[in-house]
Amino acid sequence: MSLREFIEKHGVKSILCCFSGGRDSLVSTHYTLVTLKDLDLEKYVCFVDTTVMPPCIYPYVNMVFERIFKPLGGECHILKPEKSFWELAREWGVPQKNRRYCCYHLKLKPLYDFTSHLKPRVAHILGLRKTESMRRINFKFAYWDQKHKIWKLNPILEWNDQDVERYIRENNLPISPHYKMGIQETCICGAFTTKKTLEAIRAHYPELLEKFASLEGEFRNKGSAFYIGKRIYAKELLKQKTLDETLKH
Repeated sequence: MSLREFIEKHGVKSILCCFSGGRDSLVSTHYTLVTLKDLDLEKYVCFVDTTVMPPCIYPYVNMVFERIFKPLGGECHILKPEKSFWELAREWGVPQKNRRYCCYHLKLKPLYDFTSHLKPRVAHILGLRKTESMRRINFKFAYWDQKHKIWKLNPILEWNDQDVERYIRENNLPISPHYKMGIQETCICGAFTTKKTLEAIRAHYPELLEKFASLEGEFRNKGSAFYIGKRIYAKELLKQKTLDETLKH
């Protein structure tokens, strides 16, 4: 069943496209707005500012809202969590892969709160793809979230990397500058951060690492801001010289 057929069959009245600033959510949001452009339903695009994102994300999101999504009929919103990442990290520690409280409180809850004011039935449009990870291999195109009374739809679930790149190219979609910087995530919460991303953050946004270093100084157990197989301290990363600093000397 196609996305359009599903929306019509199940009487969906409102869609909320979840845009993270990444490639997949860019494609899924654009594809959805184009596919459903002439349908009589409310169309929203929401970006959740998790409060721990590379600074380049914000002007990029605003640009895509104005140039791409709004002309296609999307009503665009920037949402924020009730408590920032920094407040939660001081209370509960920094998120890790096996302790991802951040996903619900920083990203999902703002979306659910926004959805509660929309005309039912509502469908959340996600950018999940099976090829992204093994844990997504059994994901389905459509899932009914009984707790929140919404559909969750994955229109590009079966797409591969080449499909995504082709769609971006054919539709002349702008991608976020964080990719060229070597930053692999739009949310630097620590749960899935890689050493490569941290090195890129050190090179481009040392002030963000300084905030993590300051956070480490508040931990009573002297814990690190990141854990990637071993403890990685922001204060130690800040001592490393970037390529520009090395060349100056």
